Amino acid sequence: MNKSESGQIIVILAVALVAILGITALAVDGSMIYAERREDQSTADSAALSAAQTASASPTCATARTAAINQAITYASAQEGVALVNDTTSPNRVEATCSADNSKLTVKIVVTSNTPTTFAKMVSRDQLTTTVESTSQVTFGGGTFVGGNGIVSTSTTCDLSYWPTNGANGGIHALGDGRITITGGGAFSSSCARATGSSKILAYGGSFQYTTDLMIENSANVLILGDSDPFTAPNINPSGTPQKYWNGAHNPANPDSLWPVQTTQTYTIPDVPVMTAITPPACGPARVFAIPNTGGTVTPGTYTSINWNGAKNANLVFSSGQVYCFSGSVSFGGGPGLINMNGATLYFTSSSDANFSTGGGLTYSFNGGTFYSKKGSFTVGHTFSANDSKFYLGSGNFTADGSAVLSMNNSSVYLNNGNFRVTAGGNLDATNITIYIKQGNFTIDGGAVVKMIAPTCSTSACGVGPAIPGMLLYMDKTNTGSININNGTKTAHIMSGTIFAPNSPAIFDGGTDTTVTNVQLIAKGISVSAGAKLNMNLNDASLYSGGGASSVELLK
Repeated sequence: MNKSESGQIIVILAVALVAILGITALAVDGSMIYAERREDQSTADSAALSAAQTASASPTCATARTAAINQAITYASAQEGVALVNDTTSPNRVEATCSADNSKLTVKIVVTSNTPTTFAKMVSRDQLTTTVESTSQVTFGGGTFVGGNGIVSTSTTCDLSYWPTNGANGGIHALGDGRITITGGGAFSSSCARATGSSKILAYGGSFQYTTDLMIENSANVLILGDSDPFTAPNINPSGTPQKYWNGAHNPANPDSLWPVQTTQTYTIPDVPVMTAITPPACGPARVFAIPNTGGTVTPGTYTSINWNGAKNANLVFSSGQVYCFSGSVSFGGGPGLINMNGATLYFTSSSDANFSTGGGLTYSFNGGTFYSKKGSFTVGHTFSANDSKFYLGSGNFTADGSAVLSMNNSSVYLNNGNFRVTAGGNLDATNITIYIKQGNFTIDGGAVVKMIAPTCSTSACGVGPAIPGMLLYMDKTNTGSININNGTKTAHIMSGTIFAPNSPAIFDGGTDTTVTNVQLIAKGISVSAGAKLNMNLNDASLYSGGGASSVELLK
């Protein structure tokens, strides 16, 4: 070996040592980063799927978006210890976006980790950063019903009339000091939108769209605004009126981004399955009614009519599971006492008027009953319990009148040709109910107190007979009758579910304070006037879904 070659082995060993250390660093630190990345990817995938599955149960894309973000944050924190935020600048974040037609929701999860190094520290890399993302998508069954809007006017003709319809034959109208407030959804008018006086139409968490005209009085204390982002809402400042100055300029107290949007989009009335009518029962042998006023049990069979006035504390019983047919009218009076019709079927067979009415100081119990009438009205003016019951009226009105206290939980009403009315101080309490009116009006009037909530499922626990999940009031597409809520006593009504009346004007007038919680309203036109207030909250709603089940998939 030449002296000039001495010491070369040290150089070779040094170079080899660097290479070995590099390979070791790559193997050790690389495996650590790979393991961390796999764990992060699993976290992102699981959070994205959990968020999408939770969101798929929501009735609108706006509420689904909220549910997805909340679930992703909760799941990642509880299961993986990762703190996600809804902020596009954050390294650990969740983003959720609705498609333009509200038929799809895309959820994106981004997870970032800083992994401490072992050998890479020798080259001043104390930690290495890795970022992964996962995207899931919810496709709503048949699209969310009416695009997730809280209120929809279907008529393409703008109705600028005042009393008595106040524009309800086309457009969305807030007149005088009327007010419409929508939370968790938007508004769509197939024609115009109008505000006068000091009225307001506010959509928190949904855009406001119209097709023909937007009528806002210059310098008037009015607002028609829509805030399409449910997370920054309410951006709307209701005190920032007038919305337009005398010269037509926008009031900067509310940004131009909240201004209603004119659109060329046309609204197609969706198909909704019609409620199934109950079938008439078979009648038994002819009977003669001969129960004294002291009470007794009525034998099943066919009667001409009944007009019974009970003595004090007398009870009249119709046997459960039995059928009672009548060719004429039935009325009760006298009392106090009890008319027990639990589980019975009452069938009015006549093609001429054969009415059912209550009177006297009696209490009435019709739980689990079935009422079927070819022609004639059903009128209640006393305490009447009709839970778990179903009603069909071929031609006649359903009325809770006078001092009626009517309970109709888990029940359904089918009116082929007649009006549904709660008037003159009547009280209706009905959880899990669907009312279908093929032709006729729906009226709440005269200081009535009403609580109506749509069924939340399709089992008997959520309504007997043909009740429709999520559907509170269904006015047939061909029904030209009207929805009238005219109440001068500022009674707060509670109504929850979808009100589908595409060919019917909806009128709220006269001091009504209608606290309509979790409701969609689809009507020919909508007017709110003379101090009426329509408060609509779609968050956590149980609304009609309008299609099949939603699908969930992991895109990447």
